[in-house]
Amino acid sequence: MFPILDAYVKEHPEFSWRGAKGIVATTGYQGAFGYRITDLDDYDEATQKWMLDKVTEVAKALRASGWEIANHSYTHNQYWNNKTMTMEQCKYDTGRWVNEIMPYVGETHIFISPFGVSFDQDDERFQYLLDNGFYIYCPVDSKMPMRWHDNDVIQGRLNLDGITMIKYPERISKDFFDPSLVLDPARPPMD
Repeated sequence: MFPILDAYVKEHPEFSWRGAKGIVATTGYQGAFGYRITDLDDYDEATQKWMLDKVTEVAKALRASGWEIANHSYTHNQYWNNKTMTMEQCKYDTGRWVNEIMPYVGETHIFISPFGVSFDQDDERFQYLLDNGFYIYCPVDSKMPMRWHDNDVIQGRLNLDGITMIKYPERISKDFFDPSLVLDPARPPMD
């Protein structure tokens, strides 16, 4: 995807303001950008250093070419999806991403919520994310509203995936493209 959009923006610079491309949201439980930096004990010291350097190199190259990097939680655990996450789990998850991923991908203020979960403004878990510098919060919201508050921005996002294209094509065709032109009719139905 990166080289395709990079080539398009190069050919059509009017496509984006100042070359901005998009946001890459990284989790942490399997490392970052394909490098298992969260399992460093499995590797010798030279390989550890090489992987950490590669993650930093990829992140810098992405940012230099117009991409932003976001926190998508460390675990992407189901407790995000069903909102059963305790405050301790929120601290654990956020702390691991901040301590194990952010030093190599660089600082970010963007949090792309796992499973699109949305918290109320006064929810202590939401406040904890704000307190840790993630003041741009992006849950899933088919209307994609943007709301500004004194200390944060909430930017609803559309899940542009196969489920949405099949079950809710009007959400995509309204502003973007006709999903029927992309979906393979030979694909087995989703259960």
